[in-house]
Amino acid sequence: VANDYFHWELEFPEVFFDKYGRPKGDGAGFDAVIGNPPYVRVQQLLYASVDLYKTSFESAYRRVDISAIFVELSIRLLRHEGVSSYIVSNQFMSTDYGEGLRSYLLKNTTPSIIDLKDLPIFADALTYLCITLLIKRSHATGLNFADLHGIFKREAKGNIESLFTNLNFVNIPLTYLGSKPWNLAELGTLRVLDKLKARNQRLSEIGGARTGLFTGLDDLMMLQSGDQRLDVIEATLLEDVVTGPDPKRYYLTQPTKKVIYPYFEKAGETKLLSETELQQDYPKAYSYLVTHRSELESRMDSRRSFSENKSWYQLTRHGTLALFRTPKILSPGEVKRNSFCLDLEGYAFLVARVFAIVAPTTNLYFLLAILNSRVVEFYLHQVCPPKQGGYYSYNAGFLDQIPIPIIGFSKGMSRRNKVLRSAKKLYSNEDTNSLDLLLSLAISEVNTHYTDTVHDILAYLSEQMVVMHKEVHALVANFWTD
Repeated sequence: VANDYFHWELEFPEVFFDKYGRPKGDGAGFDAVIGNPPYVRVQQLLYASVDLYKTSFESAYRRVDISAIFVELSIRLLRHEGVSSYIVSNQFMSTDYGEGLRSYLLKNTTPSIIDLKDLPIFADALTYLCITLLIKRSHATGLNFADLHGIFKREAKGNIESLFTNLNFVNIPLTYLGSKPWNLAELGTLRVLDKLKARNQRLSEIGGARTGLFTGLDDLMMLQSGDQRLDVIEATLLEDVVTGPDPKRYYLTQPTKKVIYPYFEKAGETKLLSETELQQDYPKAYSYLVTHRSELESRMDSRRSFSENKSWYQLTRHGTLALFRTPKILSPGEVKRNSFCLDLEGYAFLVARVFAIVAPTTNLYFLLAILNSRVVEFYLHQVCPPKQGGYYSYNAGFLDQIPIPIIGFSKGMSRRNKVLRSAKKLYSNEDTNSLDLLLSLAISEVNTHYTDTVHDILAYLSEQMVVMHKEVHALVANFWTD
């Protein structure tokens, strides 16, 4: 850590002390602090700096965000009732690493936030921004929120600067706030989210989201189809791996990448091959890997190189074969529109770029229909961090909270089968009114609280969507290859 500390009290003694050198108490500090913190990627920070920040600032939580530290420091430098205003990334409102700053703001300020999202504030940067207006006080009673992005999109006229003159803030009560991710929206939207949570079960109650593998060095451990290295590595040591672009809405593209996977399953556990086993059973793969041993050993995991605490040929995160082989639903980690699809082939998948959803006792076709619904997409777009270009970043924590309807299987199979036969007949009918009639059938079942029959209809329609998307992708592929 560079020894270039700035001592605010020594540089500005008149701000913090009276003429006799006594602290000013609540009056100590600046009237206002404004700024635009520098953008520094966490990977560029020295470990010693990160450790110092985490011991010195409440907002330095998990993956350190420099802008959060700047915001906290600005509040420390204010007198009581002083005001801080920064333009910063809005990611702290919805990410895990923003928890420290969210807690700090609610304990020490009355916060107001103007959400800019991806408005073109800076010509040379594409990022999601907000403006914080923070009054230094003990314990917030709520948060004032203005969605400038939404206003600009709705009005679609004038310049951005002109919209600041008549901003209307919505006061969000503390009941909607806390250290967990903030859902800052109109109160009507927040109430809809409350109803979704209250009337449904969470995904985590019937299964949950899971993460996959991470090699730590994809250039050596991940091989693209057609790569000549595939000819010199035993096929039985390779796993097809799903990457971010592969999952589509209701359709999973055939993976084009393979990962070198030196593991085996025993008694339901995924275990690493010993180096002797690797050398004896997979001599070609071992010869390839040992050629790159120094590069593999230099991989880092939790600040330590593989040479210190791991076998040099293992993956940084290996996932489990049991998870890979189980029927599951997959989703990209960043999406514009929900793109959940089924994996019945037993593929591996990458950490963060792809998430898996398992639900052992739930019909996966029914669950797939729910996950691809507009309601779930609305929910996720409200709670997940927005990214550049209109994308949203999903993770296991947010996916686990997805509201899933509770199905009461109370009707006999005879009635369920009768309703499902009617639905299938309407779906297969070429009459243009058939889909409207099918929708009316589903709505009537909902209105009479026959959730089990609705479950069956949705599962059937979802299965047809999978078949249809598979046929469409095959036609497109044939078009380009003919």
